[in-house]
Amino acid sequence: ASARVRLALARRRVEDAPDDPRAWYVFGAEAFAVGDFASCEFALTQACVRDAYGEGEPRLWLRLSHCALALNGDVRERVDSTLDALDGLDKTALEGVDMMPLRAMALDAALVEWEWARRQNREP
Repeated sequence: ASARVRLALARRRVEDAPDDPRAWYVFGAEAFAVGDFASCEFALTQACVRDAYGEGEPRLWLRLSHCALALNGDVRERVDSTLDALDGLDKTALEGVDMMPLRAMALDAALVEWEWARRQNREP
């Protein structure tokens, strides 16, 4: 299915189950995939509001960091939350797991903050 079709299906799921934090998370991820950062930010915030879904989920915070950057917001708190979520992962459960994706998320978060600082003429 195309990205737009997946977004429409995710939107329908939110309409059918508005209290389901997972539905909001999926909708936010699909909105992110098509570059609809305002909808992504709203949906992922709704996912967090409903049962604190994703509080320790680094991908959620990284997407929110990118949304803040795209929407000209302050990314620092969201980058910090991304890094905190990465630090908070259960290290024993990660034994034998390829750490490259986690390192890539940390680097991506740092680059988001760097780009925000560059645009704001600030130090990262």
